[in-house]
Amino acid sequence: MDFKETKQATQFVNAIPPAKLADKTRSTAIGVGSVLMAFVMLIWFVPPVPVWAFGILLAFGAYSISGDLVRGFCAFLPAVIRDIRAAIKGTSIG
Repeated sequence: MDFKETKQATQFVNAIPPAKLADKTRSTAIGVGSVLMAFVMLIWFVPPVPVWAFGILLAFGAYSISGDLVRGFCAFLPAVIRDIRAAIKGTSIG
C-alpha cells in the first residue's frame, strides 16, 4: 500500500522546524481549548455568561490557533480519505 496522498499532505509538517512546530502545536491546543471553554460556558452555565467573557475567550482562542496547522489538517483529512478509498478499490475479495 502506498499512501502517497497522505505523505504529500503531511509534507508541510516536515518543513516546519521541530521547536517551532512544538510552539505552534501548544498554541493551537490552547486556542482550541479556549474556544471550547467559551462555548461550554455559554451552554452549561446556569446564570447568563457575560458577553465580554465569551468574547474574550473566543477572540483569544481564535488568535492562538495556528493557521498553518489548521490548513494542513484540513488538507490531511481528504488525503487520508482518498488513500483509504484507493486501498479499498485496489483489494480483491476472494
